[in-house]
Amino acid sequence: MIILGLRLKNIRSYIDKTIVFPRQGITVIYGDVGTGKSTILSSIAYALFGQPKSKIPDPMERYAYPKGEDLLRIGTREGYVRLLIQQKNRIILVERRLIKRSEGKVSDPGGRLVVFEYVEENGEQKLKLIHDRYYSSEELKRRVLKELGIPEIISKQKPLIFTNAIYVPQFSVNDIINLGDNERILLINKALNIDKYNNIKTNLSKLTSQILNSEIKNLRNYEQRLESILGKNSIEELEKKIKEAEKEINNINMAIQQVDESIRKLENEIKNYQQQYEKKQEERNNIKQKLAVIKHSLEELRAKEDNIKQLTSLLGLNEPIQLDVLSSKIKSQLEEIDKQLKNIDQRKQELQKKIEENRHLSETINAEINKYREKIGELKAKINSKNEMLSEKQKELLEKEELLKKGICPLCKQKIAHEHGYKLINSLKNEIETIKKEILEIQQLLRTALEELKKYEDKNLEINNEIKRLDEQLRIIDKERDKLINEKMELNDKLSKLTEIKRLCDEIEKLKQKIRDKDLLEKQLVHIETSISELKKIIDEETRKYKLLMNKKTDLIGKREKVKAEIESYKQQIQQLKEYYEEYQKTKEQRMFLENMKKFLYGERNRRGLFYDLVEKVEERVRSIAYDKFRSLFINYFLKLMEDHEILDVDLDEKFSPVFRIKTKRIIGEITQPSGGQLTSVSLAYRLALNAVARSMTPQLRNSTLILDEPTYGFSPERVEKLRELLYEISNRGKRQIIVVTHDRNLLDVGDCRIKLDINRENNETIVNYEECNNLSKEYYTYIENILSKGYTSILTTREAEEKEEKLVGGFEPKFKSRKVSKSRSIFDFLA
Repeated sequence: MIILGLRLKNIRSYIDKTIVFPRQGITVIYGDVGTGKSTILSSIAYALFGQPKSKIPDPMERYAYPKGEDLLRIGTREGYVRLLIQQKNRIILVERRLIKRSEGKVSDPGGRLVVFEYVEENGEQKLKLIHDRYYSSEELKRRVLKELGIPEIISKQKPLIFTNAIYVPQFSVNDIINLGDNERILLINKALNIDKYNNIKTNLSKLTSQILNSEIKNLRNYEQRLESILGKNSIEELEKKIKEAEKEINNINMAIQQVDESIRKLENEIKNYQQQYEKKQEERNNIKQKLAVIKHSLEELRAKEDNIKQLTSLLGLNEPIQLDVLSSKIKSQLEEIDKQLKNIDQRKQELQKKIEENRHLSETINAEINKYREKIGELKAKINSKNEMLSEKQKELLEKEELLKKGICPLCKQKIAHEHGYKLINSLKNEIETIKKEILEIQQLLRTALEELKKYEDKNLEINNEIKRLDEQLRIIDKERDKLINEKMELNDKLSKLTEIKRLCDEIEKLKQKIRDKDLLEKQLVHIETSISELKKIIDEETRKYKLLMNKKTDLIGKREKVKAEIESYKQQIQQLKEYYEEYQKTKEQRMFLENMKKFLYGERNRRGLFYDLVEKVEERVRSIAYDKFRSLFINYFLKLMEDHEILDVDLDEKFSPVFRIKTKRIIGEITQPSGGQLTSVSLAYRLALNAVARSMTPQLRNSTLILDEPTYGFSPERVEKLRELLYEISNRGKRQIIVVTHDRNLLDVGDCRIKLDINRENNETIVNYEECNNLSKEYYTYIENILSKGYTSILTTREAEEKEEKLVGGFEPKFKSRKVSKSRSIFDFLA
């Protein structure tokens, strides 16, 4: 777990501030009292774990596990902590909020978790979003611990592993020495990854007691049930029954063959009788049809005779006559009528032709009459027009003569000469004479037109009279023709009736011939009915025998199927017994396998299994290695802190509890309470050793940061210098991230990056300044600040690239080892 940065919004003296940490080296945070140094570390703990569920009585412990009211800025109602972490090949953004309720209590409502993973595409590492979700407070805590892989105990009030192996809170450096044996062993087992062996043993016990014993018992009971079933049944006895049943089936098949032979013989006989029966029925039906036809013919004969009587009555024939003679006479009369009709039709056509010609001539004359009438109208109109002009001119002449007598010009109304006036009058008189001549000419034309019109009208009257005369002749001819046609129709009707009478007479003769066979057919019908009755009795008897044989065959087949079913049942029982036997063998093998597994894994009675012993030996060996390593580092770190002042010796007992010894001239004796500075050195050496061993033995903590809050409390300047040298060594010469909060300026030189905090007294706001941070590039700072300021969206839009999946900015690419192929997992992995 490497801390990349932190954003604090309304957190104590931080109104809205972002702090960026280098990924490597020692970062020292320093400043005066109350500038917000410990607030940074408390906020990191709050982002990871939230606030405790219950009240923590010791106020010093609340630096490591703060409550909401410890962090929320006075006068604000909401705030949040946004923490950015790198865990292996993932970037994790944790945002946990604080809300002040109406009653004044500050609550932890949870927050948001965003996870990105670096993936390789086309030889480049790109950041890919894999998780983004809001959680409640407790859910966020669980999810963050899962992502970071910190082996924390969730049910604990305080984060035991974090506050002892990763983070050294202010005023709590000595708390680790005061832990009880059980809590210290729990801390050591969890932090050093030793508890997995105890989990294996616990799970082995559960596996044996809750699963294996129950499964073995179930298998043994099932095995006994199968033994009981196999003991009650015999495969040999069932096979013997099958042979007897197969012999019985052979006998039944022979009996069925005999019955089938009898059935085939009887079927042929029945078929023969059936054919005879059907033939006789067909003959009977034919005779009945013939008799029915004869009956119908008799009825038809009577009807035809009645028709003949009616027709002769209509013709007025009271006594028999020769039909052919009467027919010939009528045909002669019809021929004579046809000749007369032909003559009349010729006369009619001639009259119609004359009428058409006269009508055409009348139309031509009418056209001329219309022309002359139009011409006369036009001439009369011209005469009227000229008469009007004449009247106007005559009137004008009288007026001008009056004016002339007065010596006035008729045109301009001025006085004129007498000669000029007469000249005008004479001109007007000439015009009047001309109009009179034109009227006379038009009147002459009108008289001529009237005479011509009279001629055409007289001619037209003559033609119309002729047409009337011809129409009268045509009407007389039509009347004669209609009379002849009526006579012809009457004769045709008589001829038709005579023809019908002749046809009926011929049909009557034919019907009489059919009726003659009636008696013979009735005798034949009686004989055939007798034969049919005898054949039906024979067929019924043969059918009864056939049914008996079929019933016998059905019974035999049913018996055979029953025996076959018994054979199949025996075979199924044999197969079931074989399956039971196989199941019995399989169950027995499973039981023995589980019993052997139980012996191997856990053992039985007072003897432990080989695997259980192996786990205990591995646990003892791992614990021994961890103890030796822890003891060596603890003593080494303590000696380095107390160099040049070796008055106190330290050691570890088997429960990882520190032991204090004082050297005198002659003896070395244990003491229970060293001095304050010595106790701080012991506690700090213990924590640093625990952190180092935890990182080496717990994969999740291997690259984890180390956080120290005021670690020099109670130290002399000489011890501070020794701590500075030790921290530089632990940081692997600046390759590992360590964050130190201190007041002690003697410790500043150890920092690869120094962050100085000041306070603005006017609004109580922290001011952050970075000093000599050579391992904090501008690009890296901007990148981390953007993420914390804007949320995860800024991860996808950096200054150097605008792709949706962003590769890292140069200068701070994560260094990952090549991905290894997953190795096969052992039973340790599952049981742990």
